[in-house]
Amino acid sequence: MNISKSMIELLQKVRNRMLDTFFPAFCVGCGRNGNYICERCTLFLSEAEPICPRCYHQSITGEVHLQCQKGNALDGLVSIWEYEGVAKSLLYSINEAGVTHVIPEITELAFQQLVEQKERYTPFFKTLLSSDCAITFVPRYFKEEKRRGFNQALLIAKAMGRFSRKGILSSLQKLNNINLENDWDREKRKGILKDSFSFRGLSGKLPTQVVLVDDLWRSGVTLNECALVLKRSGVEKVWGFTLAKVA
Repeated sequence: MNISKSMIELLQKVRNRMLDTFFPAFCVGCGRNGNYICERCTLFLSEAEPICPRCYHQSITGEVHLQCQKGNALDGLVSIWEYEGVAKSLLYSINEAGVTHVIPEITELAFQQLVEQKERYTPFFKTLLSSDCAITFVPRYFKEEKRRGFNQALLIAKAMGRFSRKGILSSLQKLNNINLENDWDREKRKGILKDSFSFRGLSGKLPTQVVLVDDLWRSGVTLNECALVLKRSGVEKVWGFTLAKVA
């Protein structure tokens, strides 16, 4: 039996309401009832230092350094928090416990932090707010997504799309079910992920600029591989966006 996309979204909403009723939200930092992260514990979220997504060294705005611009990969990266403490617990609650209805709350918190520092992130906002920019996301292998019942990158992208009033494109697909081990170095990851993504094609006009969303920046290999596919398909500029970044 085929289930429509709207039916799946309705079932997810019903599931989330049931979770809210029978398992009310508790702050992942201190356990206080009310929100998944209370106002006090937001103070313990460590702001991620912006880096160039190609050489991985510091970049004041997250833009690629001038000397790093050769080749097709990300043109910039915005990661909100360091992957530690409260931020690590938040992502664990999503990815491992399946508490996906925390995503709008923490994405809104992340977006507020960006707006508060909009001067610093002017290049990112220039792309995001462009009339020819859309939001897309890192896909999961379809069998894996079906097993889990969600793709956290897609849910973050949808939340971000609501705040920025941008459409969401399902422009990429993952061709295999390779899962990267945390202790693999960057070069090994690059070799394994090479040609693991493809462009799905679009019914409408391809945007010239894209914000590519995922939950976590660990080595950058996944986001850069996806950016490569997008650019080969005709996208001119790709910014990465993640909630957290491994230091």
